[in-house]
Amino acid sequence: MRVLKSYFGRIVDRPLHVGFITMEPRTLFIPQYIDSRLILFVRKGEAKVGFVYKDDLAERRLKSGDVYRIPAGSAFYLVNTAEVRDFTSSPELTHLRT
Repeated sequence: MRVLKSYFGRIVDRPLHVGFITMEPRTLFIPQYIDSRLILFVRKGEAKVGFVYKDDLAERRLKSGDVYRIPAGSAFYLVNTAEVRDFTSSPELTHLRT
């Protein structure tokens, strides 16, 4: 995962992180806990995303072009469900709480 940072830029008035995730076919991005909201944009491929928020598990299938929001205070994971192609999520946006 590669992360870029922007501080007090023209778009937002608080720090913004942009990350890029590329996964091989049939791989797992291990569960992560996040304190801020997360917006996923699937650039290429297919994936299953799952997250736990307030003791409830939600799972969704995502494909190229999908945008999905994960609320702050969630634990989430990604699974590349493709057999052949790589999965790329670009960008992954999070606003840091101040």
